[in-house]
Amino acid sequence: MSASEKDQAEVNSGHDWVNLRRKFVNDQLRRFSIASHALWIIATLSLLYLIVVAFKVLDGPKWEFIALLGFVTICTALPLFSKVSLSKDGGGFEVANPIELLDEMETKAQAARSESFEQTRLQISALSVQLAELTETLAKRSVDQASVEETTEPTLRDIRKKLLPQTDHEDPQKGRFGGKDSSGTRELTALVKRSDLGQNWQKLILTLRSTDGQPLSGAYAYFFLHDTFDPDVYRVKVSPGASSVSLETACKGAFTAGVAAERGNTLLELDLTADKVKAPAWWKRS
Repeated sequence: MSASEKDQAEVNSGHDWVNLRRKFVNDQLRRFSIASHALWIIATLSLLYLIVVAFKVLDGPKWEFIALLGFVTICTALPLFSKVSLSKDGGGFEVANPIELLDEMETKAQAARSESFEQTRLQISALSVQLAELTETLAKRSVDQASVEETTEPTLRDIRKKLLPQTDHEDPQKGRFGGKDSSGTRELTALVKRSDLGQNWQKLILTLRSTDGQPLSGAYAYFFLHDTFDPDVYRVKVSPGASSVSLETACKGAFTAGVAAERGNTLLELDLTADKVKAPAWWKRS
């Protein structure tokens, strides 16, 4: 049975219980009403007969009078008896009425609901504990994985060893990253816009992005700038599952920027004077 079928069965079971309870209450009220009316009619007729006899009979009460009076009393009180027992050791009876029956049923139903609620609460508590343990396990696994990546991530010294020697002293990063701004699956782009630092400054946003839909690997990306920057290399954290990573800075002129990412397996560079970079002409000439 599927979960939805099981839930529906529980709902139907609840409806059946409500219908049975309603039918039982109606039956009890109907029986009480019939018995009460019948016995009270008998008691009334007997009482009338008793009065007539009392006026006609002799001066003192006889056993017939006493027996008839007892019969009337029993008929009047019988609807209130829920249980009558007779034995050789004696007899007894219990007095009840539909209201007490309903109270008893309500008490039992409340007890059943309380027990069901307590079981549900215990199940929820158990599930909460299991969920907390699972969350803790996943968090620990994520931390452990991140620690492994941290330990296997190359240092800046290791990254520098992967770069080509410097050949242009005016533009020190030019040619050191392979001379391309795209590898087919990764691309280095630049966004240049006005800076609040002054009219000679431009804000520069360098972005390494994935072009094949696959997230970037590795924990860090290293952005290499002109050697007039201090520092001229910035390490930027790559978020897990991210398809891009960016560095924002400001500068007074164009140069070649480089990036090393994915544990040094991605090396790209971008000449900011290139036509694909939208920037003021005076800034590119600076």
